[in-house]
Amino acid sequence: MSEKIDLKELERKAYRSFFEDGIWDIYLGLLLLAMGAGPGVLALDVSPAHAALVGLALSAVALVIFFAGKKRLTIPRLGRVRFGPARALRKKKTTFVLACSALLGVALLVVGATRSLPSLDLARVPMVAIIFGANCIIVFGLGAYYLDFGRLYAYGLLYAAAFPLGVVLHEQGRMSASFLVAYGLMAAPMLLIGLVLLFRFLRQHPAPAERTSNGAA
Repeated sequence: MSEKIDLKELERKAYRSFFEDGIWDIYLGLLLLAMGAGPGVLALDVSPAHAALVGLALSAVALVIFFAGKKRLTIPRLGRVRFGPARALRKKKTTFVLACSALLGVALLVVGATRSLPSLDLARVPMVAIIFGANCIIVFGLGAYYLDFGRLYAYGLLYAAAFPLGVVLHEQGRMSASFLVAYGLMAAPMLLIGLVLLFRFLRQHPAPAERTSNGAA
């Protein structure tokens, strides 16, 4: 019995190690910035459709950075781990739901915001904020629980707060500055945490080519 418990704990530690590189944090911070870019570029007299495309394009860039970081930085240092069937299936399902929800959130926010914010239609803005905020809190909460990734609880709150903060700042100044500042402020903690974790991860886990023959870095 004790052996089974030790194996499960070992698997859990190996599973959580894949969130120690900070790449998830950086990706989520970049994705939030992409969400704010759509409403922000409306001040440049572009069409709502073009503004939505800007947000979706930047989201795609964030996704490429995520996969490239995992492939180039994490896997060469930690290798590929084959988890048990139950954890592997839970990871795949949760990651899929989280990714789909994030992309859906981008589309909802960009399209909804670009239709309501040019004239600051207050009849539409609260509904967009409520739906998007509830989606963030629920999905990020489920992701934090099932992926054993506790920081997602806080990140869900940051995502949910970004749009309402942008609306508040909008009423006090120009739309471009207000939304870019709001989303930048909410994304900054994620990006900062991600960069700190990434630098620490690279220092603690040098690539195989960076090691000497006796195994020292």
